[in-house]
Amino acid sequence: MKNNALTYIAIIPLITLFLSCSKKINYKYQDKEQLISCNTEDDKLLNEALHSFEFDIATYYEKTVVDIESFNIETGYYYFIHNGAMGSADYKEIVSSHSLQILKRLKEKGFLTNTISPYSNLNYKNETISCIINNMKNEKLKNSLHSQLEVNYLNPKLMADTYRIAIDDAFTDRYFALFIALETYYQYLADLNITK
Repeated sequence: MKNNALTYIAIIPLITLFLSCSKKINYKYQDKEQLISCNTEDDKLLNEALHSFEFDIATYYEKTVVDIESFNIETGYYYFIHNGAMGSADYKEIVSSHSLQILKRLKEKGFLTNTISPYSNLNYKNETISCIINNMKNEKLKNSLHSQLEVNYLNPKLMADTYRIAIDDAFTDRYFALFIALETYYQYLADLNITK
Protein backbone atom coordinates (compact mmCIF):
# COMPACT_ATOMS: atom_id res chain seq x y z
CA MET A 1 0.00 0.00 0.00
CA LYS A 2 2.84 2.36 0.89
CA ASN A 3 4.54 1.64 -2.47
CA ASN A 4 1.31 2.44 -4.35
CA ALA A 5 1.05 5.81 -2.57
CA LEU A 6 4.66 6.65 -3.47
CA THR A 7 4.00 5.69 -7.08
CA TYR A 8 0.98 8.01 -7.24
CA ILE A 9 2.97 10.83 -5.65
CA ALA A 10 5.68 10.43 -8.30
CA ILE A 11 3.22 10.18 -11.20
CA ILE A 12 1.00 13.15 -10.32
CA PRO A 13 3.64 15.83 -11.07
CA LEU A 14 4.44 14.14 -14.39
CA ILE A 15 0.78 14.10 -15.40
CA THR A 16 0.38 17.74 -14.36
CA LEU A 17 3.45 18.72 -16.37
CA PHE A 18 2.19 16.81 -19.41
CA LEU A 19 -1.27 18.36 -19.27
CA SER A 20 0.00 21.89 -18.74
CA CYS A 21 2.36 21.81 -21.72
CA SER A 22 0.69 22.92 -24.91
CA LYS A 23 2.34 22.72 -28.27
CA LYS A 24 4.78 25.60 -28.69
CA ILE A 25 4.46 27.96 -31.61
CA ASN A 26 7.31 27.96 -34.05
CA TYR A 27 7.99 31.71 -34.18
CA LYS A 28 8.58 32.57 -37.84
CA TYR A 29 9.06 36.29 -37.32
CA GLN A 30 11.38 36.39 -34.31
CA ASP A 31 14.08 37.97 -36.49
CA LYS A 32 11.73 40.90 -37.22
CA GLU A 33 11.64 43.97 -35.06
CA GLN A 34 9.58 43.44 -31.92
CA LEU A 35 7.07 46.24 -32.29
CA ILE A 36 4.87 45.88 -29.23
CA SER A 37 5.85 45.95 -25.59
CA CYS A 38 3.25 45.79 -22.85
CA ASN A 39 5.80 44.23 -20.47
CA THR A 40 4.04 40.89 -20.33
CA GLU A 41 5.04 37.36 -21.19
CA ASP A 42 2.72 37.64 -24.21
CA ASP A 43 4.62 40.41 -26.03
CA LYS A 44 6.41 37.89 -28.24
CA LEU A 45 3.11 36.17 -29.13
CA LEU A 46 1.45 39.50 -29.97
CA ASN A 47 4.34 40.60 -32.16
CA GLU A 48 4.12 37.27 -33.96
CA ALA A 49 0.36 37.73 -34.36
CA LEU A 50 0.87 41.15 -35.97
CA HIS A 51 3.58 39.99 -38.39
CA SER A 52 1.61 36.89 -39.37
CA PHE A 53 -1.56 38.94 -39.99
CA GLU A 54 0.35 41.36 -42.19
CA PHE A 55 1.96 38.53 -44.13
CA ASP A 56 -1.46 36.89 -44.64
CA ILE A 57 -3.23 39.96 -45.99
CA ALA A 58 -0.30 41.03 -48.18
CA THR A 59 0.01 37.53 -49.67
CA TYR A 60 -3.72 37.10 -50.26
CA TYR A 61 -4.35 40.45 -51.90
CA GLU A 62 -1.18 40.26 -53.98
CA LYS A 63 -2.60 37.06 -55.49
CA THR A 64 -6.17 38.28 -55.93
CA VAL A 65 -5.92 41.93 -56.95
CA VAL A 66 -5.19 42.47 -60.62
CA ASP A 67 -3.75 45.53 -62.35
CA ILE A 68 -1.60 46.69 -59.48
CA GLU A 69 2.00 47.61 -60.22
CA SER A 70 3.57 47.29 -56.79
CA PHE A 71 2.18 45.52 -53.79
CA ASN A 72 3.14 45.73 -50.15
CA ILE A 73 1.71 45.32 -46.67
CA GLU A 74 0.20 48.82 -46.74
CA THR A 75 -1.78 47.96 -49.86
CA GLY A 76 -2.95 44.80 -48.11
CA TYR A 77 -4.32 46.93 -45.27
CA TYR A 78 -6.21 49.17 -47.70
CA TYR A 79 -7.92 46.22 -49.36
CA PHE A 80 -8.59 44.36 -46.11
CA ILE A 81 -9.66 46.93 -43.53
CA HIS A 82 -13.33 47.62 -44.30
CA ASN A 83 -14.29 44.01 -45.07
CA GLY A 84 -12.17 42.87 -42.13
CA ALA A 85 -13.98 45.16 -39.71
CA MET A 86 -17.35 44.11 -41.12
CA GLY A 87 -16.45 40.42 -40.75
CA SER A 88 -16.95 39.81 -44.46
CA ALA A 89 -13.33 39.27 -45.55
CA ASP A 90 -12.51 35.93 -47.16
CA TYR A 91 -10.91 34.66 -43.95
CA LYS A 92 -10.74 31.02 -45.00
CA GLU A 93 -8.65 31.95 -48.02
CA ILE A 94 -6.58 34.64 -46.31
CA VAL A 95 -5.49 32.74 -43.20
CA SER A 96 -2.24 30.80 -43.09
CA SER A 97 -1.65 27.71 -41.00
CA HIS A 98 0.77 29.78 -38.91
CA SER A 99 -1.95 32.30 -38.05
CA LEU A 100 -4.21 29.42 -37.05
CA GLN A 101 -1.55 28.30 -34.55
CA ILE A 102 -1.41 31.84 -33.21
CA LEU A 103 -5.22 31.93 -33.01
CA LYS A 104 -5.16 28.82 -30.86
CA ARG A 105 -2.60 30.37 -28.50
CA LEU A 106 -4.53 33.66 -28.33
CA LYS A 107 -7.57 31.68 -27.20
CA GLU A 108 -5.52 29.76 -24.61
CA LYS A 109 -4.08 33.01 -23.26
CA GLY A 110 -7.52 34.60 -22.85
CA PHE A 111 -7.26 37.24 -25.57
CA LEU A 112 -10.25 35.80 -27.37
CA THR A 113 -13.48 34.84 -25.67
CA ASN A 114 -17.12 35.04 -26.66
CA THR A 115 -18.42 35.84 -23.18
CA ILE A 116 -17.28 39.46 -22.70
CA SER A 117 -19.01 41.33 -25.54
CA PRO A 118 -21.99 40.42 -27.68
CA TYR A 119 -20.27 42.12 -30.64
CA SER A 120 -16.77 40.67 -30.64
CA ASN A 121 -14.71 37.70 -29.50
CA LEU A 122 -11.88 40.02 -28.42
CA ASN A 123 -11.53 40.14 -24.65
CA TYR A 124 -11.57 43.89 -24.14
CA LYS A 125 -11.14 43.39 -20.37
CA ASN A 126 -7.73 41.77 -20.84
CA GLU A 127 -5.05 44.03 -19.34
CA THR A 128 -2.81 43.67 -22.39
CA ILE A 129 -5.66 44.76 -24.69
CA SER A 130 -6.01 47.85 -22.47
CA CYS A 131 -2.25 48.43 -22.83
CA ILE A 132 -2.54 48.20 -26.62
CA ILE A 133 -5.39 50.73 -26.75
CA ASN A 134 -3.72 53.08 -24.25
CA ASN A 135 -0.52 53.15 -26.34
CA MET A 136 -2.26 54.17 -29.56
CA LYS A 137 -1.11 57.54 -30.87
CA ASN A 138 -4.43 58.70 -32.37
CA GLU A 139 -6.09 60.37 -29.36
CA LYS A 140 -9.46 60.77 -31.08
CA LEU A 141 -9.60 57.08 -31.95
CA LYS A 142 -8.37 56.06 -28.50
CA ASN A 143 -11.06 58.20 -26.82
CA SER A 144 -13.74 56.74 -29.08
CA LEU A 145 -12.66 53.20 -28.17
CA HIS A 146 -12.64 54.03 -24.45
CA SER A 147 -16.11 55.60 -24.66
CA GLN A 148 -17.54 52.52 -26.32
CA LEU A 149 -15.77 50.21 -23.89
CA GLU A 150 -17.30 52.06 -20.93
CA VAL A 151 -20.80 51.22 -22.12
CA ASN A 152 -19.83 47.73 -23.39
CA TYR A 153 -20.70 48.68 -26.95
CA LEU A 154 -17.42 48.40 -28.84
CA ASN A 155 -18.28 46.79 -32.13
CA PRO A 156 -15.87 46.35 -35.07
CA LYS A 157 -18.74 46.58 -37.55
CA LEU A 158 -19.79 50.01 -36.25
CA MET A 159 -16.13 51.09 -36.26
CA ALA A 160 -15.46 49.90 -39.83
CA ASP A 161 -15.50 53.38 -41.38
CA THR A 162 -13.49 54.85 -38.51
CA TYR A 163 -10.82 52.15 -38.92
CA ARG A 164 -10.81 52.67 -42.69
CA ILE A 165 -10.30 56.41 -42.31
CA ALA A 166 -7.53 55.93 -39.72
CA ILE A 167 -5.77 53.02 -41.46
CA ASP A 168 -2.75 55.11 -42.49
CA ASP A 169 -1.96 55.35 -38.76
CA ALA A 170 -1.28 51.60 -38.71
CA PHE A 171 1.94 52.09 -40.65
CA THR A 172 3.51 54.28 -37.97
CA ASP A 173 1.46 53.28 -34.91
CA ARG A 174 2.10 49.60 -34.44
CA TYR A 175 -0.19 49.37 -31.41
CA PHE A 176 -3.05 50.44 -33.66
CA ALA A 177 -1.89 47.89 -36.26
CA LEU A 178 -1.95 45.15 -33.62
CA PHE A 179 -5.39 46.23 -32.45
CA ILE A 180 -6.60 46.02 -36.06
CA ALA A 181 -5.12 42.52 -36.35
CA LEU A 182 -6.87 41.36 -33.17
CA GLU A 183 -10.15 43.24 -33.75
CA THR A 184 -10.72 42.62 -37.45
CA TYR A 185 -8.87 39.36 -38.09
CA TYR A 186 -8.21 37.00 -35.20
CA GLN A 187 -11.49 37.63 -33.40
CA TYR A 188 -13.43 36.73 -36.55
CA LEU A 189 -11.21 33.70 -37.19
CA ALA A 190 -12.32 32.44 -33.78
CA ASP A 191 -15.86 31.97 -35.17
CA LEU A 192 -14.80 29.92 -38.16
CA ASN A 193 -14.31 26.19 -38.36
CA ILE A 194 -11.05 26.17 -40.31
CA THR A 195 -8.68 23.30 -40.85
CA LYS A 196 -5.59 23.65 -43.00
